[in-house]
Parts: sequence; C-alpha cells; structure tokens
Amino acid sequence: MSTTSKRSGAANVLIVEKANEAIAELPGAKLTLRQIFYRLVSWLVILNTISAYKGLSRALVKARLDGRVNYDDMEDHTRETRTIFQDHDEITDKVDDVMDTINYAHPVIPRALYQPILHIIALEKEALTSFFDSVIPRGSNVILLTNRGFNSLTQLHEQACKISELKGFQEIYLSYFGDFDPSGEAIETSAIKRLNQQLQVFNVDPIPPDHIERVCLTQAQVVAMNLPGMPISDKKDSRNKGFEAKYGSGVEAVEMNAIPPPVLAQMITDQVAKYWDEDVYQQVTHLAKAVTRRFRKLMLKRLTNEFANP
Repeated sequence: MSTTSKRSGAANVLIVEKANEAIAELPGAKLTLRQIFYRLVSWLVILNTISAYKGLSRALVKARLDGRVNYDDMEDHTRETRTIFQDHDEITDKVDDVMDTINYAHPVIPRALYQPILHIIALEKEALTSFFDSVIPRGSNVILLTNRGFNSLTQLHEQACKISELKGFQEIYLSYFGDFDPSGEAIETSAIKRLNQQLQVFNVDPIPPDHIERVCLTQAQVVAMNLPGMPISDKKDSRNKGFEAKYGSGVEAVEMNAIPPPVLAQMITDQVAKYWDEDVYQQVTHLAKAVTRRFRKLMLKRLTNEFANP
C-alpha cells in the first residue's frame, strides 16, 4: 500500500469517527449529510469545499455499508408537508364518543385541546423535515409546513386549506426557519405573502406582520455561532446585489444545516414553548383524568349489571 493510500485511509477513519460524534450529539434525531458536513467543517476536520463534501458523502456511504455508521442515524429523503395536529371539532366529537360509547376502552384527550394559538412553523429546507418532526412534541399546537424552494400555487393552496380546517384557535403565529442567503430571504417573503393570499380564499384572516418571526438564520446568529459560509456566486443576480447592499460587501451565504444539531433542536424547542399555554394544558390533563375515571366507573357499572342479569 502506498503512503498516499495509507494517509487517505487514515483520514477516512477520522472522518467517520467525527461523523459518529456529530450524530451522537443528539440521540434519536436523524441528521442530513449537510448537517454532518458543516459540523465537521466547524471542527476543522474537513474543508468547506465541494470536493470535501463529496468525499464525506463517499466515506459515509462506505461506512454505512460496512456497519460503522447506522443507517437509521441519517436522513436522506424528503417527505410531504403534513400537519401534526387534529381538528378541534373532531377532538370534541371524540371526547363525546368516549362518554357515550362504552366500547371505547381508552379515552384520550389530545394535548392541544383548547390551546388559544395555532403555531405554524414554516421550514425552507424540506430535507430537514424529519429532524424538525423528531423535535416537535407529538400532539402539540404546531402545524409544520415545509417548502421546496419557491412553492407552487397548488402547494400553497393545499397548505392554506389545511390551516383553514383547524378550528377553535383564537390567533395564528408563524415562525420561519430558513437559510441566510439571498434566496432564503426571497423565499420567506414570497411564501408568507402568497400563503396569506390563499388563506383569504378560505375566509381566514391573513397572519399579521407582528405574528410572524424569522427564527433563523440571521446575520447575528451566523456571527455569534461562527458558522461557515460560502461565497455568493452569481454577482449579477438582483437578489444577490440587494443582499450585499443590506448586509455588506463580501457577505457569505450560510445554510441552516451549518447550525450544530443540538443548537437547532433547542431553537425549535424554545419556539414551540413560546406559543404553548401550559396552564391550559394542565387543565386539559385534569379533564382527561376525570374523563378516564368516569369512563372506568361506567364500564364497571355496565359489566356489573351484565353479570348480575345474564
């Protein structure tokens, strides 16, 4: 074996070891290749270049094939936009069914019942859908909308339709997660404007500006976390010129994937908690326990009567 081959082999071993360290930072969450890539770039394990990215991809393919990296630890596919919620009217019907139907053995009242706010999390990166899905609590008052670049009118119409079907909320808030680059800002502006237009088709009031927040990425976050960026390639693009005029000449584009996964997970968790009413949840929990106790009492009474009068 040549000296060059030995060095290459040793480098790949180190890359795989560090990739597993990045994965281990957030147990249970699936990371994308780009998330792992930027983690290793921030650790100075590899360079922030296209060739290094391709090299990491090859190394992790081999590592998964020979068992050094678990297939389940990485996310390589995208999934359709979907909600993580149930309609309030539907919930009420189910609760009534629990009280009226003796055969429903395990009454469950969803966590988000009576929450005053519908919280929309709009995600620019469809590839991060599974990551967000793993962090957002099941049964929360969150609807997750993922974008694939500039969404089509059909996608926006379907998203607005899903939002309009969720009843019982007093207000709607939207949290946006996207890249720090010219396209990311343009996608955010376009998506929110066109979503509001489609909401009006379903007689839903537009989301007011003060109910919309860009959670990430911002220039301040890029600087604070010292995130690696890439030069903006097409200087002639009007969006790029506007971006540089706003943030300064030589500003680099930074992907959301560059955020350390534990940090991104905490951002999501904090944002979900911001629009979650814990007092209402505790009241619903108390109600759920009362319903369960009543159901058990009814079930016991029914069974007692059946055995007493065969």
